[in-house]
Amino acid sequence: MKAHLLLRKAFERAQKVHPELTLRSLASRSNISAGFLSKVFSGQKDLNIKLAERLFKLLAMDSLQRDQVLSAMESSILKTKLRGARVSKPAKASTSSLDEFTLMDTDAEWLLGKWYRLTLLDLVTCSNFKESTKWIVSRLGVSQSEAESAMKELERYGYLQRDTKSVLRKTHENLRFPTKFSKDVIRNYQKSQMRRATAELDHKTSLSDFSRRLIASVSVASNPKSVERAKAILHEAMYEAAAVLAEGEATEVYQINLQFFPQTQDE
Repeated sequence: MKAHLLLRKAFERAQKVHPELTLRSLASRSNISAGFLSKVFSGQKDLNIKLAERLFKLLAMDSLQRDQVLSAMESSILKTKLRGARVSKPAKASTSSLDEFTLMDTDAEWLLGKWYRLTLLDLVTCSNFKESTKWIVSRLGVSQSEAESAMKELERYGYLQRDTKSVLRKTHENLRFPTKFSKDVIRNYQKSQMRRATAELDHKTSLSDFSRRLIASVSVASNPKSVERAKAILHEAMYEAAAVLAEGEATEVYQINLQFFPQTQDE
């Protein structure tokens, strides 16, 4: 997706959270005219790094959104250079897998309170899904009360809806939550998934279990200046892997966890 479209989407999302935000007020805080900003959002004016950085901050865009915009800007510059060099077949910009994910607002963070809520949303999309509490309990290993309450909550708050044939459907195909700030609810969700990964290592030790998962790590002497670039690569790879897993008929739900942290203490 082009940089100006990504920024326009971020602006529209910010307006939902802050209805008082207007194009004129955003332009004023960005030290540019409303007309110029309008042309930036429509792709009629080029976006420079300085303006992009201001908009990232004003629109509270997280690291993934920023990386997308910067990547799109780099691709646009590259294509311009290629055209100037009269290359017969310019490189085609890749479509980020992140574009397929809906960025959720803070009012959706309750979904992270229990690990199985998001898992259940994905389970509903599987071709072998059965709207049976007993079946859900057997597939997720949760209690009957947990399965029943989760189904009711997801339907009540609109994350699951029934179609004309009364079949449950997931209303947002792919979800992700902002990563701009560290939050208790997100940290707790990540910890719950790490505990589940640990349980896999502790209790599922057969060759069959091993073949169904990948839990790996690497230690590397690192240049701190490369951390942000490495994070961007890892983020993108995670979502690309998710896109591959979603191809074809789905019958299982997998979790992709990603941990990247320093092993050394600050000097």
